[in-house]
Amino acid sequence: TGDMSWTYTQAAGIITTVCVYEDLLFSASFDKFIRCYTRQDHKLKALYYGADRGLVTQMTVIDDKIITGNRNGIVEVIPVNRDKETMCQFEGCCHVFGIKPHLLSHVMSDHVTPDTKMFRCLWRGCKDWLSTKEGPQEAEEHMKHHIFT
Repeated sequence: TGDMSWTYTQAAGIITTVCVYEDLLFSASFDKFIRCYTRQDHKLKALYYGADRGLVTQMTVIDDKIITGNRNGIVEVIPVNRDKETMCQFEGCCHVFGIKPHLLSHVMSDHVTPDTKMFRCLWRGCKDWLSTKEGPQEAEEHMKHHIFT
């Protein structure tokens, strides 16, 4: 009919690639996220990171795997987990990730402050204090416990 059917507006910045796979629509953007939407209700289902956690310039989805590439020549294959999304439990964050390693990357880059003597873990229900003064290892092990157990 020539009429616009739907607009997806959650990406921050330029969309670099879009791909449709079965009942899902995937888009990659300059904010380094791959967004997975359900085509039926147009809702954001999950976030993924692409090749080397960087800007995705190419993407295709086949056999429940997202294949991504970037300008550095890195190609990465990421499984699509349709029923096992994991929500970030940090106060004020509503990101939902398709795979747990991507949630860990998000937590470590967006919620854990590097080179900090002491900070309180803001994961829902946690009251632990952590330090990144000597590096991120202690905080990363703590976050792995939240995410993977």
